[in-house]
Amino acid sequence: MLSLLNKLSIYFVMSVSTDNFLKSIYHISNELEEKVTTTNLSEKLSVSKAAITDMARNLTQKGFVEYQPYREINLTAKGTSAALGIVRKHRLWELFLSKVLKLSHTEIHHEAERLEHQTSDFLLNKIDEYLGYPEFDPHGDPIPRKNGKIPNLKGVTRLSEISETGKYVVVRIQLSDQEVANFLAQQQVEVHKKIAVTQILTDQKYFSVHIGSNAVIIDQNLAKNIYVKPIED
Repeated sequence: MLSLLNKLSIYFVMSVSTDNFLKSIYHISNELEEKVTTTNLSEKLSVSKAAITDMARNLTQKGFVEYQPYREINLTAKGTSAALGIVRKHRLWELFLSKVLKLSHTEIHHEAERLEHQTSDFLLNKIDEYLGYPEFDPHGDPIPRKNGKIPNLKGVTRLSEISETGKYVVVRIQLSDQEVANFLAQQQVEVHKKIAVTQILTDQKYFSVHIGSNAVIIDQNLAKNIYVKPIED
């Protein structure tokens, strides 16, 4: 018979797995705007497709997702609410760790990943109040409100979708993986940073960008992770 400690450990692992599963579906579907499949979920979570299928079936029975073999996976209303709750915890922790403890962007992500699974609603609401009910985290990602509403990014577009050269300000960066995060950090592409797009080569699908005195070449795939807003003269 399992000891109480072992039972609690298993419950915690399952809870974390469920949280990450739901959060990943939300991220792929709503933020990357892609269809959610066992393949891309397997890649994002670094687990086997068989494990993804088992989890999808389990969470379908519990009413969190809609899953049928060989079709895309979707969140139900219940699943969306749960996913937004985890996203809210993650992004509020990132802002707290950045603003209060002055941790780096890499550090805040890893720590928020741990803390999001162990934070009560009471503590989270206190953090929200302490920070002044912020709308965006350090990456410019919107922080879901308690009622599930998402703050609106007005007049903002992906760098990959702009058609005119000119001056812009970076308002959001989606860190899809560590390689993207490292490259953008090295090139000093940061939220609130002003950039000048000097050339758009649609055939080769890349953008020539000046950040201060630095010239950076950003390809189409990377540009999808950067959201900008034009600066009016």
